[in-house]
Amino acid sequence: MIDRSRITQPELDALLGKSQEHTISSTSEQFYNRFITRVLLILAIWIIRIVVVSFFPEYHMISRAEHKLLSSEITDFLFIMRVSLFLVVAGIYFASFYTRKFFPQINAFTIVVVSCLIWSDFEMYILDNLRDLTLASLSMIGLRFVALTLLILNFVELQKRGYKI
Repeated sequence: MIDRSRITQPELDALLGKSQEHTISSTSEQFYNRFITRVLLILAIWIIRIVVVSFFPEYHMISRAEHKLLSSEITDFLFIMRVSLFLVVAGIYFASFYTRKFFPQINAFTIVVVSCLIWSDFEMYILDNLRDLTLASLSMIGLRFVALTLLILNFVELQKRGYKI
């Protein structure tokens, strides 16, 4: 009879008077594990991008004609500014996560910053040269979207958990 029941295990435990603490702590633990996994993946993606851009510049924004889309001075300046911005935003993000203060707002702020960076790159040089980019350059662009998607998933999960902006 229990096999045909549509009662979930937590509901059955509540009907039988069992404690809800274990259920609540296990769902909180699952949320925390998924959240941390996504944050670590985002961090790994950005570190991979930093390593590739600094040590293998031939894979970053090179066209099929083997010429750089940006001069080396502009690329160096953008690299330093982006790494600086990454360190500042990541520091704020982790401090907010650790203290649990303003974390949903900081999470939304991080999504806006990453979206603005992606949009500025598209506006400046990717749209004009999209068909001429190499597969390696396109994969570096794709990594940006993967990181953005993971940030959005964290934001959506925070909203589902009841954290409001």
